[in-house]
Amino acid sequence: MKKSLMPFSLVVFALIAVPSLADIHTAETPSYADVSKAVAAADAGDTVLVPPGSATWDKPLVIEKGLILKGAGMGKTIIKSNFTDGFAGIIKYKPDFDNNALFRVTGFTLDGNNMSHAIWLQHDTALQTTWIRIDHNRIFNADACVRVRGTIYGVVDNNIFSENAKKT
Repeated sequence: MKKSLMPFSLVVFALIAVPSLADIHTAETPSYADVSKAVAAADAGDTVLVPPGSATWDKPLVIEKGLILKGAGMGKTIIKSNFTDGFAGIIKYKPDFDNNALFRVTGFTLDGNNMSHAIWLQHDTALQTTWIRIDHNRIFNADACVRVRGTIYGVVDNNIFSENAKKT
Protein backbone atom coordinates (compact mmCIF):
# COMPACT_ATOMS: atom_id res chain seq x y z
CA MET A 1 0.00 0.00 0.00
CA LYS A 2 2.81 2.42 0.84
CA LYS A 3 4.46 1.92 -2.56
CA SER A 4 1.31 2.77 -4.52
CA LEU A 5 0.60 5.83 -2.40
CA MET A 6 3.99 7.46 -3.02
CA PRO A 7 3.55 8.19 -6.78
CA PHE A 8 0.05 9.50 -6.12
CA SER A 9 1.37 11.81 -3.39
CA LEU A 10 4.06 13.16 -5.72
CA VAL A 11 1.49 13.94 -8.41
CA VAL A 12 -0.76 15.73 -5.92
CA PHE A 13 2.19 17.74 -4.60
CA ALA A 14 3.21 18.73 -8.15
CA LEU A 15 -0.32 19.89 -8.97
CA ILE A 16 -0.47 21.99 -5.83
CA ALA A 17 3.04 23.43 -6.18
CA VAL A 18 2.83 24.52 -9.84
CA PRO A 19 0.19 27.26 -9.40
CA SER A 20 2.23 28.72 -6.56
CA LEU A 21 4.94 29.68 -9.07
CA ALA A 22 2.74 32.51 -10.34
CA ASP A 23 3.33 35.96 -8.87
CA ILE A 24 0.80 38.54 -7.72
CA HIS A 25 1.26 42.16 -8.76
CA THR A 26 -0.88 44.85 -7.16
CA ALA A 27 -1.59 48.15 -8.87
CA GLU A 28 -1.37 51.08 -6.46
CA THR A 29 -4.60 52.61 -7.78
CA PRO A 30 -7.07 51.77 -10.57
CA SER A 31 -5.51 54.50 -12.76
CA TYR A 32 -4.40 53.51 -16.25
CA ALA A 33 -0.76 54.28 -15.40
CA ASP A 34 -0.73 52.07 -12.30
CA VAL A 35 -2.63 49.15 -13.84
CA SER A 36 -0.56 49.16 -17.04
CA LYS A 37 2.63 49.26 -14.93
CA ALA A 38 1.47 46.20 -12.95
CA VAL A 39 0.51 44.37 -16.17
CA ALA A 40 3.92 45.16 -17.71
CA ALA A 41 5.66 43.75 -14.63
CA ALA A 42 3.63 40.53 -14.74
CA ASP A 43 4.62 37.39 -16.59
CA ALA A 44 2.22 34.98 -18.27
CA GLY A 45 0.30 33.13 -15.57
CA ASP A 46 0.58 35.90 -12.97
CA THR A 47 -2.27 37.76 -11.31
CA VAL A 48 -2.68 41.54 -11.37
CA LEU A 49 -4.85 42.90 -8.56
CA VAL A 50 -6.57 46.25 -9.05
CA PRO A 51 -7.71 47.93 -5.81
CA PRO A 52 -11.10 49.52 -5.13
CA GLY A 53 -11.69 52.97 -6.55
CA SER A 54 -12.69 54.72 -9.75
CA ALA A 55 -10.60 55.79 -12.72
CA THR A 56 -11.15 57.13 -16.21
CA TRP A 57 -8.89 55.71 -18.90
CA ASP A 58 -7.97 57.67 -22.03
CA LYS A 59 -6.81 54.61 -23.98
CA PRO A 60 -7.28 50.85 -23.96
CA LEU A 61 -5.24 48.59 -21.72
CA VAL A 62 -3.68 46.16 -24.22
CA ILE A 63 -2.59 42.83 -22.75
CA GLU A 64 -0.58 40.37 -24.85
CA LYS A 65 0.06 37.63 -22.29
CA GLY A 66 -2.21 35.34 -20.37
CA LEU A 67 -2.86 36.58 -16.85
CA ILE A 68 -5.61 37.15 -14.34
CA LEU A 69 -6.76 40.77 -14.08
CA LYS A 70 -8.74 40.97 -10.86
CA GLY A 71 -10.61 43.98 -9.52
CA ALA A 72 -11.96 44.30 -5.98
CA GLY A 73 -15.48 43.42 -7.14
CA MET A 74 -18.46 44.81 -9.01
CA GLY A 75 -19.13 48.35 -7.85
CA LYS A 76 -15.76 48.53 -6.11
CA THR A 77 -13.24 48.78 -8.96
CA ILE A 78 -14.81 51.06 -11.56
CA ILE A 79 -13.13 51.89 -14.87
CA LYS A 80 -14.72 54.42 -17.23
CA SER A 81 -13.73 54.88 -20.87
CA ASN A 82 -12.81 58.32 -22.17
CA PHE A 83 -11.82 57.25 -25.69
CA THR A 84 -13.32 56.04 -28.94
CA ASP A 85 -11.63 53.10 -30.64
CA GLY A 86 -13.55 50.74 -32.90
CA PHE A 87 -10.81 48.11 -32.64
CA ALA A 88 -10.29 47.94 -28.90
CA GLY A 89 -12.09 48.01 -25.60
CA ILE A 90 -11.32 49.31 -22.16
CA ILE A 91 -9.43 46.02 -21.83
CA LYS A 92 -8.01 44.46 -25.01
CA TYR A 93 -6.52 40.97 -25.00
CA LYS A 94 -4.36 40.20 -28.00
CA PRO A 95 -2.17 37.17 -27.24
CA ASP A 96 1.20 36.77 -28.88
CA PHE A 97 1.95 33.91 -31.27
CA ASP A 98 3.21 31.48 -28.64
CA ASN A 99 0.58 32.17 -26.02
CA ASN A 100 -2.43 30.10 -25.06
CA ALA A 101 -2.34 30.83 -21.35
CA LEU A 102 -5.27 31.57 -19.08
CA PHE A 103 -6.67 35.08 -19.50
CA ARG A 104 -9.30 36.14 -16.99
CA VAL A 105 -11.02 39.44 -16.20
CA THR A 106 -13.01 39.44 -12.96
CA GLY A 107 -14.32 41.84 -10.34
CA PHE A 108 -14.76 45.07 -12.32
CA THR A 109 -17.41 47.58 -13.24
CA LEU A 110 -16.60 48.72 -16.79
CA ASP A 111 -18.37 51.83 -18.10
CA GLY A 112 -17.97 52.24 -21.86
CA ASN A 113 -19.30 55.82 -21.54
CA ASN A 114 -21.19 55.23 -24.83
CA MET A 115 -17.81 55.58 -26.54
CA SER A 116 -16.06 52.19 -26.61
CA HIS A 117 -16.34 48.45 -26.16
CA ALA A 118 -15.76 47.05 -22.69
CA ILE A 119 -13.61 43.98 -23.44
CA TRP A 120 -12.06 43.18 -26.82
CA LEU A 121 -10.66 39.69 -27.42
CA GLN A 122 -8.54 39.44 -30.56
CA HIS A 123 -7.09 36.24 -32.00
CA ASP A 124 -4.57 36.69 -34.83
CA THR A 125 -2.46 33.57 -34.35
CA ALA A 126 -2.37 30.08 -35.82
CA LEU A 127 -2.79 28.64 -32.32
CA GLN A 128 -6.19 28.36 -30.71
CA THR A 129 -6.99 30.70 -27.86
CA THR A 130 -8.91 28.49 -25.47
CA TRP A 131 -8.36 29.69 -21.90
CA ILE A 132 -10.57 32.78 -21.59
CA ARG A 133 -12.85 33.62 -18.69
CA ILE A 134 -14.78 36.85 -18.19
CA ASP A 135 -16.71 36.69 -14.93
CA HIS A 136 -18.25 38.67 -12.07
CA ASN A 137 -18.17 42.04 -13.84
CA ARG A 138 -20.77 44.73 -14.45
CA ILE A 139 -20.55 46.17 -17.95
CA PHE A 140 -22.69 49.06 -19.11
CA ASN A 141 -22.77 51.94 -21.61
CA ALA A 142 -20.54 49.93 -23.96
CA ASP A 143 -20.76 49.59 -27.74
CA ALA A 144 -20.24 45.86 -27.13
CA CYS A 145 -19.80 44.16 -23.78
CA VAL A 146 -17.39 41.48 -24.97
CA ARG A 147 -16.29 41.81 -28.58
CA VAL A 148 -14.53 38.87 -30.20
CA ARG A 149 -12.34 38.99 -33.29
CA GLY A 150 -11.06 35.64 -34.50
CA THR A 151 -11.42 32.21 -32.94
CA ILE A 152 -11.72 32.45 -29.17
CA TYR A 153 -12.92 29.73 -26.82
CA GLY A 154 -13.83 30.47 -23.24
CA VAL A 155 -16.50 31.22 -20.69
CA VAL A 156 -18.42 34.41 -19.96
CA ASP A 157 -20.39 33.94 -16.75
CA ASN A 158 -21.91 35.74 -13.77
CA ASN A 159 -21.72 39.21 -15.34
CA ILE A 160 -24.32 41.97 -15.43
CA PHE A 161 -24.75 43.61 -18.85
CA SER A 162 -27.02 46.66 -19.05
CA GLU A 163 -27.67 49.80 -21.09
CA ASN A 164 -25.29 48.80 -23.89
CA ALA A 165 -25.14 49.58 -27.63
CA LYS A 166 -27.06 52.83 -27.33
CA LYS A 167 -25.02 55.22 -29.47
CA THR A 168 -26.49 58.68 -29.70
